[in-house]
Amino acid sequence: MSITSIPHSFFSKGKLLLSGEYAVLDGAIALAVPTILGQQLEVYEKENNPTTITWKSINSEGVIWFEAAFSLPECIVLETSDENISDSLVAIFKAIKKQNHSIFHSNLSYECISTLEFPTDYGLGSSSTLLYNMSLWSHTNPYELLKETFGGSAYDIACAQAESAIIYQWTHNQPQITPVFLSENVTEHLAFIHLNTKQNSREGIQQYKSLPKNEALIEQISEITYTLLESEDIDSFSKAMDEHEKLLSDFLQIPTVKQLHFRDYPASIKSLGAWGGDFILVVKTPNFHSYFQNKGFHTIFDYSELIYTHH
Repeated sequence: MSITSIPHSFFSKGKLLLSGEYAVLDGAIALAVPTILGQQLEVYEKENNPTTITWKSINSEGVIWFEAAFSLPECIVLETSDENISDSLVAIFKAIKKQNHSIFHSNLSYECISTLEFPTDYGLGSSSTLLYNMSLWSHTNPYELLKETFGGSAYDIACAQAESAIIYQWTHNQPQITPVFLSENVTEHLAFIHLNTKQNSREGIQQYKSLPKNEALIEQISEITYTLLESEDIDSFSKAMDEHEKLLSDFLQIPTVKQLHFRDYPASIKSLGAWGGDFILVVKTPNFHSYFQNKGFHTIFDYSELIYTHH
């Protein structure tokens, strides 16, 4: 048995959706950004019979939190530390085989090590970064893999290899992706605060989907996306943030995050992704660090610390 000394190595960036949450599912134009933090996949190949995949997932603290082994080519679970996660991996393997018929039909076994750079409760895309890495490894279409497995609007897949912010729209059954750049006069005033909780985006999506589709809302959100993008100063950007929050609050019949937790904050705050958890976008004030820390929120990133921008 011989193992290759150099693994195949893949990296995908995390994501945040600055505008278009929920409405992006119905074709609204959204503004999304890739994060510096992401997920790495290393794949070692070895000649072995019987052929298998052994899998290890390592968290942002360097701890192995999931292990499993699968027989090939059927992708049957041989052993696992978590059945739900191994079932998700089997679903991805099967979706890969559907696209790439020749994969797993050789005398090769694989040792896969997936390493996450951010805590799973950050909501930066542990599933999407895994899926994109697996598509790179298997030479398959990540959007098709997503459709066959987790589902969703696919903006997170678009962010995985993005080199800058993107304007994103799912239209005519395919993604439309345009690289864009936000003004530094705006981004220098922005920060991200983690709300110490992971929101279940699938539950949020189900709630949104239970409401009647609103074409006017989709159009208004799309317009706000362009206003955010074209803003040259923080005042116009803040106004668009507030308008976006009010529109979705009225539609979802849910209070905004500012109304719920930060009524006395003197600048704009916007939810990102499924409302109620993960990160919020805030306009910085001179004392914003101490304001949020005093309320128990200690995970704070300036825009430039978290968002990937390649000029």
